[in-house]
Amino acid sequence: MIRFVKQDYERLQAYLENYSLAADLGAKAREDLLKRVHRHSLAALQILAAMQRLAAADALHLSGQHVAANSLCFFRVAECFSDLISAFFASVHGLYKPAHMSLRSAIENIVRGLAGLSSEEAGATTSVYRLFELAALEDSFKGLGSIHFVKLHEQYGELCLFTHSATPAHMVRTFALANFPKHDTHQLRGFVRHFEFVATASLSLLVLENRDLYLQVPPLARELLDEVLPTPVKIRALGGKA
Repeated sequence: MIRFVKQDYERLQAYLENYSLAADLGAKAREDLLKRVHRHSLAALQILAAMQRLAAADALHLSGQHVAANSLCFFRVAECFSDLISAFFASVHGLYKPAHMSLRSAIENIVRGLAGLSSEEAGATTSVYRLFELAALEDSFKGLGSIHFVKLHEQYGELCLFTHSATPAHMVRTFALANFPKHDTHQLRGFVRHFEFVATASLSLLVLENRDLYLQVPPLARELLDEVLPTPVKIRALGGKA
């Protein structure tokens, strides 16, 4: 191995061995913001667990259709949750651009997963513009669901600015691993705003599709869902009209 490569790799090993988040997460403002992301992430995992239990019992229905645990629809919807948690993890390390990109992926997965149940084209198209066009025609994204669909569509547009580095404000300009973790409260605050919108809208769409995803969550955890889900969604989940 070339000497300077070997020396740099040794510095990398030392960096990784000493990598720590504790000091960087101590700021009160950042702690409060991360608590908000944590609350929404934990709520999302409750819905995912309920979805997994129903699928394991071969009793999961979305958009009025049976969804098997090994179906592409199930994988896509589940991947939305994976994207949310990945975004959370990236934000903890100050990786705000990847965090925003994971949120963008979460939106595409939830929309494609639900729309693809009834529309083969929605499941297959490589054009996200066309995906949203097709999704707007599906029952999942009409009525009360349309409110959350519109929010996801708006968020997708905003998150694309990070993916495409649209302006200097959407660029990172970090060129060395040693710069991480490097936290910016302003950027974290912007990420949290996006995260809450995406998580709340995604969970709302799923609960509107199958209220068992709300009802089968244990009482203690349901209190958390009550904090995260909009009132009209909770009313609908409880069998009322909203």
